[in-house]
Amino acid sequence: GESPKDPAVRTTIDGFADWLTGWMAELGIERPHVVGNSMGGAIAIELGRRGVASRVTVFSPAGYWTPAQRRWAQGVITTMRNVGKKLPKAATFGSHSAVGRTALFSAFFGKPWLLKPAAAQHAVDGLVGATAYDETCAGFDEFNLRSEPRPVGALAEIPFTIAWGSHDVILPRTQSAVAQQRYPFAEHVSLPGLGHLPFSDDPALCAEVV
Repeated sequence: GESPKDPAVRTTIDGFADWLTGWMAELGIERPHVVGNSMGGAIAIELGRRGVASRVTVFSPAGYWTPAQRRWAQGVITTMRNVGKKLPKAATFGSHSAVGRTALFSAFFGKPWLLKPAAAQHAVDGLVGATAYDETCAGFDEFNLRSEPRPVGALAEIPFTIAWGSHDVILPRTQSAVAQQRYPFAEHVSLPGLGHLPFSDDPALCAEVV
C-alpha cells in the first residue's frame, strides 16, 4: 500500500489496464495468464477483453453490481480502512487472536480465524497505507458492467474462469448470476464457504482453480 501515487496513471479499471499493458510490454511479457480478485478481477477481465492476456482467472470480480451494491462494497472497505487509521492499536490487537480476526475480518474472509496474524496485520497496513485509495474508490463510481456491458472481445476466444465465494459479503454471489449471463462461454466456479478474499480460506482450492 505504500507505492507512491503516479499522476500519469488513471485510477480507473481502464487506466490500470492501460498501465499494466504498458508495464508488461516494457518487461517483454507477452499474453500472460492473468489472475485477479475484486478490482483486480475487473482489470484482468479488461486485459482479456483487449487480447492482452492468453488466459484469465478471476475471483469475485467487481462491476456486476447495482449502484446500491457498489456503495455497500465501497462503504464496507472504507469503514475497515477508517478503523485501521483511527484505532490502529485495536486493529493490531484484534489481528493477533482468532476471535479478534473473526470480528474484524468476517466481511472479507469466509474463514477469518484461519488468517495468520502477520497476514492480518499486513492487510490492515496495506489498506491504511494505500496512497491512491480515495481516487481509486471514486474511479468506481461510474463503473457498472450490469447496466453498461462491454463487448466481450477476445474473452470468448481464451480460457476464462470466474470463481465466486458462497460467503462473499463484499460482492455477494448474487452478482455472479449477472456475470454468468454476460459470459456464458466462461467456466463459472462456486467456492463453498469461501469469502471475498478466498485465498487464506482454502489455498489449495484457489490454486486448483488457477
